[in-house]
Amino acid sequence: MPSLNHIRWLTQAPRLDGHLPEPYDPGNPPGKPPRTPPGTPPPKSPPDEDEPTPMPPPDRPLDPPVEEPPLRPPGKYVERSRGVNRAAC
Repeated sequence: MPSLNHIRWLTQAPRLDGHLPEPYDPGNPPGKPPRTPPGTPPPKSPPDEDEPTPMPPPDRPLDPPVEEPPLRPPGKYVERSRGVNRAAC
């Protein structure tokens, strides 16, 4: 028979470590982004809102637009009746 402590251990919810805070860094107060090591270039600033971003040139010339073919070729179409087939009589 298992001991009472073993039963309690089996019925406890699994412990997740995801809720633990990050390790304390005395040079970096909480809420600030982490320090970058020396020699790392500064991050690029986003472009100004007033300046439009230039479009990069295409790798190859753009293809001309493709024309969709008509659903059925042009011509004269006769609607056939769906009644009795007189040729079969």
